[in-house]
This record gives sequence, structure tokens and C-alpha cells, in this order.
Amino acid sequence: MKMTGGMPMTSVLWPEASISDLGIYAECQSFAFTDLLFTAGLRADFSRASAEKVPQELLNYRGITADQANSAVSIGASFSSTYRFNDHFSGGASIARGSRIPEFSEYYSFYYLNRFDNYEYLGDPRLEIETDLNLELLLNVDYDRFGMEISGYRNLIDNFIVGRIVPGVMPHTMGAAGVMAYENLGQAEIRGVEGNWRASVGWGFRILGNMSYITGKNNGNGDPLPEIPPLDATLGVKYSSVQNGIWAQFDGHFAARQNRVSILSGEDRTPAFEVFDLRAGYTGFSHLHIYSGIENIFDREYYEHLSRANLPSAGRNIYLSVGTFF
Repeated sequence: MKMTGGMPMTSVLWPEASISDLGIYAECQSFAFTDLLFTAGLRADFSRASAEKVPQELLNYRGITADQANSAVSIGASFSSTYRFNDHFSGGASIARGSRIPEFSEYYSFYYLNRFDNYEYLGDPRLEIETDLNLELLLNVDYDRFGMEISGYRNLIDNFIVGRIVPGVMPHTMGAAGVMAYENLGQAEIRGVEGNWRASVGWGFRILGNMSYITGKNNGNGDPLPEIPPLDATLGVKYSSVQNGIWAQFDGHFAARQNRVSILSGEDRTPAFEVFDLRAGYTGFSHLHIYSGIENIFDREYYEHLSRANLPSAGRNIYLSVGTFF
């Protein structure tokens, strides 16, 4: 609601809308051999979206003459297999095709202000459902003193839904950064690799770590996709003594600079950062556990790529927790 000349003025941010979805899913598993497992699944979705009192301005902008329902049927399937080579090595592969129904905001929002990025959004009642084809490979290594898991995937998405800045359209909310409109992008591609590892080095010490790297692009013009984080990794050292009930862990969180950003979606580049945390605990009492820690030890000011409006993350945080159980 706004005030104009002392008189209240209302606008419909959300029309009377409904989305119904009926999903049917079936799955089966089978051991072809002792160490080989196959899993297959099949899913069917029947969806219908409709709304009453959609603002005429939104209909005009989208070139729609009247309110209309949007119905869709999607069929998804998945197949995966895992094989255990021996006591220490296993691997797997999977292929899956699925779909995603647009949300209320993507269908019907009308100058709806998203507080996370400070943009107002216009929906599109004619949006097509997203469909994707996902391929993934997995390798697992497991020894007493060393373990590692690494996976790589490729996801092809048709009718990818994204918000695009609308030039020349003024927002309705004072202070808003601008107006975005949801649209089907066409075909997009997301690739990534993820991994984690552990290694025991003796005397109660272990080295722990994980990493993730993702890239995304519009296959039509090669532009980067929005909301894709940069290379991100965590490396830590943990000491634990079962006999004394003491443990302590020092972690470093590292993120690279993200230069691949979607200009059309209003993204900006984000700088690299590193943050260090220290945690410890004592569990030697019969019914009492003590935990403490320091997060962001050096009080680094930083923000992650997915932080809305580049809001800084928390500064140095010191905590102490005491818990009891019976």
C-alpha cells in the first residue's frame, strides 16, 4: 500500500493464485552381482497453475489478453549404478531427467520487492516448466588413515528460469534497485566438481578438507548464469583424544574471486576472502559436555558471492556452550 496525496493507494503484489501438482513416483533396486547395485526410478507430474485478478498492467506487459491457466505434464526418469571394486575403492554413475514447476513469484509477482537483492520482480503466467538432464560420476576411496570422495556432474537445463533487468521501467518502491522480469532463458548448462578428504597423521591429529567448483552458462550466447559461486574450499586440522575426552579443530575457509557474473541479472564481481575458525570441546564428564569456539578469528570483513546486496557476513564471534544429558 502507498500514500498519494493523503489517500491510500493499493496494488496487487500477489493475485489470488493456486498451483496444484500431482506426482507419481516408483523406484526399484537390484543387485546384478554381489558388488554391483542398479537403481531405477520413474516419476510423472501433472501440474496446473491459475490466478484470478491478475493486474491488467502485468497482462499488458506480457502481451496476454486475459487470465489464463497453465497446465503441464512432465515425465522424469533416473538410473544409477554403484560398484565396489574392493574393500577400499568404489565408484558410481547416474543419469536423471527431471523437471521443476515455476513458483508463485515466477508466475504472478507484480512489482514484488525481493529484500535479498532489492529488485522488484514481474512474473510471467506463461512460463514453461524447467526440465533438466543430469549426468554424474562418483569415486570413493576408504582406508583407515585416508579417505576421499570426489564427484563430477553436468546438468543441461531447458527453459531455465531467470530474472532479467528491465531497462526503462521504474520500480514502485522507493529505494529499489530496479525491476526484473522472469523469463525462460532457453538452454543452460551447469558443470561442477566436488570433493572431500581426510587423512590421519598420528598423535590424534587429522587433516580434513573439502572443495567445490561450479560453472554455469547460457548455451545460446555463452553468457554466465547468475548465482554461481566461485571456487570454494575448506581445510582444517583436528585433534581428538578419546581417552581424555578433548577435541579441538582449526579451519580455514577460502573462496576465490568471482569474475564470471551475469550482468543482465544485475550481478557484480565479488572479491576473494579467507576466514579462520577455532573450535574445541570437552566430553570427559559423565553428564556434561563443554563446547567453545571463535569464528572469524581475525575479524575479517567479507561477503560471499551469494550474499544478497553484498551484505557483510558475521564478524568475530566467541561462544561457550555447556550441555548436560541423563
